[in-house]
This record gives sequence, structure tokens and C-alpha cells, in this order.
Amino acid sequence: MINLLVLKETLESEKRVALVPGEIKKYSDIGFKVTIEKDAGIKSGFLNEDYKKQNANISQNIKESIKESDIIIKVQKPEPSIIKEIKAGKVELRVDKDGIIHTICGKASFGAEQILENILVIYDTVIKARPSSVKGTYLKKMTLSSTMGPGIKIDLATIR
Repeated sequence: MINLLVLKETLESEKRVALVPGEIKKYSDIGFKVTIEKDAGIKSGFLNEDYKKQNANISQNIKESIKESDIIIKVQKPEPSIIKEIKAGKVELRVDKDGIIHTICGKASFGAEQILENILVIYDTVIKARPSSVKGTYLKKMTLSSTMGPGIKIDLATIR
């Protein structure tokens, strides 16, 4: 099961919420456990009870919910304190419209062992995020590249 957390917007002018109650069933049906930060939908006109009716959990302890979450969504950029919590042991994945996952596995200053360790964590994270309804090969290929550099194919058989 994949834990999805929806954070509350703190910017005063932001009235939107990243996930409305009516969309929760779509995520639950494909294997997500949805958690909503307490009062995340208030500015959009949604009560905590609206989310509970759709089988979402309401977080009373956001720091603990962040630690337990696999995916965290928010409309606006998170505050620095939330970013610090998110980055502590998390892998940030970005998926483009073609289903290609983009992520950072290191910096130029990292040694080969650190890069390899990070690649293994990324691989495990992607495999863990596989919805139970997906049939066949989930991760077809993996390529490592520097910014604007050529890609190097990674043999997935050596990772498994």
C-alpha cells in the first residue's frame, strides 16, 4: 500500500487544496492509503468529515505523517521546515506525461559507493510504489545521466 499525504496550504491567498474529497476513491481503488492534514480543505470549503466519508485518514501529527508517507502533495511549495522533514530519508520522484520518472541520485562530489547506494534506494522506492493492479513489467529500464549529459543504461538484472 502506498501512503499519500495531502498537506494544508499555509499561504494566506491560497484557497485550493491538492486533493478534493471526491477524488479520494480513485486513489484508494489503485492501492493508496490517503491521509489529509487536519483542516487542509477548510479554505476550499471541505471539512475533515468530508474526507473521512471518503475513507481518508485525518492527520493529527503532521511530522509523524510525513515520516510514514511515500508521496506528499501540496498546491504551493512547502515551507522550509516541511521541506526539511520531507527530505529526511525520502526519495523525491517526478513523473512526466510519458510516465518517465526523473529523480536526483547524487552530486558531483559523491563517491561511486554513495551513488550506487542511492540508485538502489531509488530502485526499491519505485518498485515499492507499484500499484497492485499493475500487470507485467513495471520498471522497463533505468538510465543514469548528468544534467544535459548522455545517459548510461543500468542493467536492471544486476540491481535485483
